[in-house]
Amino acid sequence: MPKSITLYKFVLAALLLCFVGTFPRTAEAQESQELMERAYQREVAYLNAERTRLSARLAELDSEQTVALGKLATEVAELDRQLSQKSLERETLQDKLADLERTSMTSEANTAVLQSTLTQGAESLNWTLPTQESAAVSFGSLVEATLGALDTERSVSVSSGAFFLEDGSQIEGEIVRFGRVASYGLAGENSGVLRPVGEGALQRTIPLSSGEVQALVDGTAKGVLPAFLYEGELKGVTLPSDRGALQVIQDGGEVAWVIAFLGLAALVMVVGRAAILGIENRRSKALLSILSSKESPTLEAIAAESHRSTGALGEVCRGLFGGDATNRDALFDRATEKLLAEQPRMERFGTALFVIAAVAPLLGLLGTVTGMIGTFEVITEHGTGDPQLLSGGISVALITTQLGLIVAIPTVLAGQWTRSRCSSLMGELELGALTLVNLLANEADKQPPAEAILEKAVG
Repeated sequence: MPKSITLYKFVLAALLLCFVGTFPRTAEAQESQELMERAYQREVAYLNAERTRLSARLAELDSEQTVALGKLATEVAELDRQLSQKSLERETLQDKLADLERTSMTSEANTAVLQSTLTQGAESLNWTLPTQESAAVSFGSLVEATLGALDTERSVSVSSGAFFLEDGSQIEGEIVRFGRVASYGLAGENSGVLRPVGEGALQRTIPLSSGEVQALVDGTAKGVLPAFLYEGELKGVTLPSDRGALQVIQDGGEVAWVIAFLGLAALVMVVGRAAILGIENRRSKALLSILSSKESPTLEAIAAESHRSTGALGEVCRGLFGGDATNRDALFDRATEKLLAEQPRMERFGTALFVIAAVAPLLGLLGTVTGMIGTFEVITEHGTGDPQLLSGGISVALITTQLGLIVAIPTVLAGQWTRSRCSSLMGELELGALTLVNLLANEADKQPPAEAILEKAVG
């Protein structure tokens, strides 16, 4: 029975019971009431039974839910275990993949080294590299060719052939080969040391007599004969050329010309500064000898010599004699003023020399960096297969650094020497000026004015 109908009957019975209770009790009413009470009790008993059933059902559902949750927890734990196992397998596979990649890279590097070895060996041994064979088979063939070449290189062979002279003309004769490292041409008066010029062609480098070459063949040569050693005859060898100073600067580019100009300017400045200091020393030497003599110099002699002197000390002395200062402080200030006026001429070109010495290496570094950039552009375009091309570019790039150091080092030394010489000369001038200041100050009260002494010495 549905719960809503049962509850409805219960409420209806309760209302009916209350309503009947308001009337006088008769026998019929009493019987009706008892019927109602029995019906009510039945309903209560039914409801209690239903509640008991529902409680049991609820307990059963709770038990089923607990069992289901346990099963789910077990499944989740099993899935977690499987996930951990799969993660471990994935990491293991990743490690294996990384090992395979490293092995592949190592194999590629080894293959490249082997191929380079094969190529170099083929070039050195004049051996044709097989194109259809594997690298291992080719390497085995290279070893066999190398063993054969060792037997050949231990012997001296003479064969007919042609070689070129220095002027490019071709001469027929005999070629004497000492293994694969040196060769000589035997053709009468055109005999000499040969060098490879490419594609198996040879050219005479050093002339020798036919007798000297024949003595080498016979094993009766005495003394030491020149030889040109090479790796193989297929690749040409260029003789180093003696480059002059202008050619070196030309190879260095625009920066090299700037450095050369600075070096020339520094040379002119050093010569000019040395000349200025030498002339000044010679002009002031006589006056300095009078002022620094052990015997007390006379003001008349100093005045006469300062009138004849054309140097800086003479200018200072004439300024002291020609001024109106009489006390020591005024004379000292006058002498300092004259010395400061002469100092710029004495220190001329000094700062410029040190500036050139500092800038020249920087310009050399700039030229080197610029040249290296060009070298890397060549590498990008042509690769690194030709070491001669790369070494030539690097050599040209380093020219500017060399020129910068060649200019900077002598300039620093010359600048420091002229600075030291200038400081020494200025010290001598200051000493002479102070000596004259002391003499004038001591004789201010005993002698006539300084102008009169100068006029007397001159007249």
